[in-house]
Amino acid sequence: LYKMMLDRPVTVWRPNVKRRGRIYQITSRMNNKTNINTLDVIDEIMAFCRAKSYPLESVGIVTHKDARKDFEESGFTCLHFYGQRGTNKLADVRALFVVGAPQPHNDSLVGAYRCLSDDYNPLTPEMTESGIRPVRTGKLVSYNYRRDDGCVPHRMVSGYWWHGIQSLLNAYRESEIIQAVFRARPLTRDVDIYLLTSVPTSLRLDGIGETFGDLMGSPVPNWQAWELVRDWIETLPDGEIIDYTRLAEVTGLKEPTLRKQRWLDLIICHMPGVEALQARKRVLVKT
Repeated sequence: LYKMMLDRPVTVWRPNVKRRGRIYQITSRMNNKTNINTLDVIDEIMAFCRAKSYPLESVGIVTHKDARKDFEESGFTCLHFYGQRGTNKLADVRALFVVGAPQPHNDSLVGAYRCLSDDYNPLTPEMTESGIRPVRTGKLVSYNYRRDDGCVPHRMVSGYWWHGIQSLLNAYRESEIIQAVFRARPLTRDVDIYLLTSVPTSLRLDGIGETFGDLMGSPVPNWQAWELVRDWIETLPDGEIIDYTRLAEVTGLKEPTLRKQRWLDLIICHMPGVEALQARKRVLVKT
């Protein structure tokens, strides 16, 4: 942006500062202002906070302005995109959830681009050898995270082929997410930050997953039910029987669902102190 505005070379100085806080990303939804289901997100965040032992009064939220009221009524300290800069309101939170990704309107981006650039007619389809390339399309973008197997996760994200407009989009979208993250001061504080959006940023991630369950290490889709079973098994005396009937009572799930997802097999693999009872099929015992 500075190069485009000033028409001069720009050198980016980005020192690699060791960070005390941790940043995780959950990528199942973009959670933009048109598709976010606020009440469902609140329920899942509250359940996750209980599982991680985050007191509600120590949890901060940055989200869309229209969604802010629902989060505040649920007891969270909340800020909204484009209204967060310069505040210390979240400087002491124990956990921060950045819910969604701000998405500026195309007309706003075009207007800003025309103010900064001599190119007054950038938004026209371009003819290439393979056909017409549209003005706005998807682009494969990588997350700043490397898995144990050496692979780097990627995501198709909407954007522009024109570098100038894409730079503006990054300033309105990705840079605003980064601003939200640093409201919690992760460079100098021991704080957990969760990005609830599929939009990649330049931030180095400490973990990434499609759902909260991936971050919790749950091998089943319903991570909250898995945590219920984990807590229940820890309270059982040695020799106690664990079968699908009892799992259905604990989780509220139906036995056919539990059998289809092979919960007993998964419990043996993921929970210590449980063994299969050889005398009876499909029954475990606490040891």
